[in-house]
Amino acid sequence: MNNTKRRLDNCKVCDKLISINANDCPHCGEPNPTAGKKGRDLKKDIKKQLIVIVILGVGGIAIYQYATTTLNNTISNLSFNKKSE
Repeated sequence: MNNTKRRLDNCKVCDKLISINANDCPHCGEPNPTAGKKGRDLKKDIKKQLIVIVILGVGGIAIYQYATTTLNNTISNLSFNKKSE
């Protein structure tokens, strides 16, 4: 196996493989292309996470409401059947 360090990394903007020593991406021109994510990429990630959290929250509320309604209807039907007898 080759023990040399990886000399290529993905550009943080265009995601193409470039040298880790490149000052600018030869494909898109981004300065310091392997220096980590840009602020706008982090904001996109945060927005995606918030959207997932909201969707899960709304789904959880909907499931809770459905379960509560179903349980209340079942209890009402049981009570009504006992009174009828």
